[in-house]
This record gives sequence, C-alpha cells and structure tokens, in this order.
Amino acid sequence: MSDTIEHELASQEAAHLAELLELLRLPSISALPEHAADIARTAEFVAAALTRAGVPEVEIAPTAGWPSVLGRWQVDDRPPTVLVYGHFDVQPADPLDLWESPPFAPEIRDGDLYARGAADMKANLLAIVNTVAAFQRTAGEPPLNMAFLFEGEEEIGSPNLAPLLDAKRELLAADVVLSVDGGMEGPDTPSLTVSSKGLAACQIDLTTSTTDLHSGECGHKLPQSRRLAAA
Repeated sequence: MSDTIEHELASQEAAHLAELLELLRLPSISALPEHAADIARTAEFVAAALTRAGVPEVEIAPTAGWPSVLGRWQVDDRPPTVLVYGHFDVQPADPLDLWESPPFAPEIRDGDLYARGAADMKANLLAIVNTVAAFQRTAGEPPLNMAFLFEGEEEIGSPNLAPLLDAKRELLAADVVLSVDGGMEGPDTPSLTVSSKGLAACQIDLTTSTTDLHSGECGHKLPQSRRLAAA
C-alpha cells in the first residue's frame, strides 16, 4: 500500500473507529427472526458506507431470507475486477452472563475492542470499505475494478446465496475473489490460505432391534455379516 494511502487512513483513524463502534451496536443476528429489523438496519448501514466510499453502484438485494449488500465500481474495461466478499451478520451472543461487557455495547479494554462481530467480521468489512474510500479521496478511484458482496446470512450457512449469485451474475462478474472473512498471523506476516472449510450435512438412518437393548451389553455388537467382514 502506498504511503499516500497509509497517511490518509491514519488521518481518519478516529472517524473509522467511531464508525465501527456504531456498526457493532447493531445486533444483526441472522439466526434469530426477531432481529429482522436489525438485519435491515445493518444492511442500510453497510450500503451507506459503500456509497460514502464513492462506489457508484450500490444496492440492497433482497433474498428469500435476509438481504445482501452489493456494489460495483467499474473503473475501466482494461484492468481486472476483484470481487470482495464478506458478511455483516453475527452469531447469537449467548450465554450473556459470560460477557464482561454487553455484546452489543462495544468496549475497549487494554487496547482491545470487545463486541459481538468485532472480528467476525464487521471490522474486516469496514477496513476494506475505508481503504476504497481512501483511494477515492486521494486518487479519485481505485486502481482496478471492484465488485462487492456483503451478505446477511453467512452465519446461518448462506442458504440464499446461490440464487442471489445467479440473479446478479453480471453485477458480480470478476476475475478474482477476495474474502475478507479470515485471519492473519499479524500485520507484517504474509499468510497463504491453501484450503477453506465449508458446510456438509447428511442423515444416516440405522435400523436395529425392535426392542430396547442395554448399551453396555449390546452397544458394541455388530451383525454377523459385519463381524465376518471385519475379520
């Protein structure tokens, strides 16, 4: 990153922190239907942040579940396009009695920021948006084309992401995808992700005895055919 961008980001540090604290106060818990209004407010917050950063095309895209925020900055047809992926929903904060401070009342203790969603991943999200804003203020535009996909359902397995990608194929078309939903060893330590985990589900139906059996006496036993195969 150039010295100009570094200086611009440093000059806006207080404003960026205030913005992050405001975002962290929104309880965007996608697993709980009673937080529908909070999810909507958070989507509006993220969309407004992208717009302030200078992104020309920004929209809140409804789905069959919670909305996503999409954006695109087409600088020129010649440079490549980077699609930035992230999410603004968070996990439930239970059990609440284990929190030293309320999960949606962000607090700084000993230089660390504590709140639900601080690391996963509202700080990550605003970091990339504010970097784009820094390019806009110093150079007028980013050095390449950018698309943005910030979803509101990552913490519940992204059930409506596939249809959204299909419907918004042109808006989100890109040469490479950058996921800002990840960790780093440190600011000066390069990291390389060689694989990513996902979700898989299956159901196994097992038919056994027609009566209850004692787990200790019978739990270890296999049918005769299975014993022979094992031998």
